[in-house]
Amino acid sequence: MKRVSILTFAVLLLLACTFSSFAAETATDIPNDEDTVMTTQDESSSASTSLIVYFSHTGNTFALAKHIQELTDAELFKIEPVIPYPEVYEECVSQARTELADEVFPQIAEHVEDIASYDIIYLGYPIWISTIPRPVATFLVEHDLEGKTIIPFCTYGGGGISNSVADIQALVPQAIVKDGFGVTGTRAMDAKDAVSEWLKNLTMDE
Repeated sequence: MKRVSILTFAVLLLLACTFSSFAAETATDIPNDEDTVMTTQDESSSASTSLIVYFSHTGNTFALAKHIQELTDAELFKIEPVIPYPEVYEECVSQARTELADEVFPQIAEHVEDIASYDIIYLGYPIWISTIPRPVATFLVEHDLEGKTIIPFCTYGGGGISNSVADIQALVPQAIVKDGFGVTGTRAMDAKDAVSEWLKNLTMDE
């Protein structure tokens, strides 16, 4: 009886170790909010040629970025200024207006180290002072985007996509910049169907 008990214990121990190893290998950390977005690709996943780059101050543009990620399986990269913008609306607008007038390029916290591996960049931003926020301009000039296809998407208050697409093209003249997609900030959370329709009609031809 003692031998049987020892053998049974050994088998159970082996099964427990095997299950723990399998669970560790297959577990994934799924981001569920803006602060836990993965900015690098898992080594076990297949190579992706698309990247979703976005700047979001209130979360509206992040909502659009998540819709695109769910529909394309592209990776996400968040543009974060080293010095955050003020939370008070008037102060944020004042800073954004000054940065635009002075053509400031605010320092950003992270860069895409393997930018050369991506062919398509979905670029998301809120419309600030009728154009892209200056941290987005920093991203554009500090990465080599020659020959890449940039697909803008944005949220706005009431002025539409404004001058943003032309301003992006001016900053990266060697890139292919597509017509942009935009919705009002209040619609961003519920815009997945509109994003899906836009992606279906999007052509990658030059």
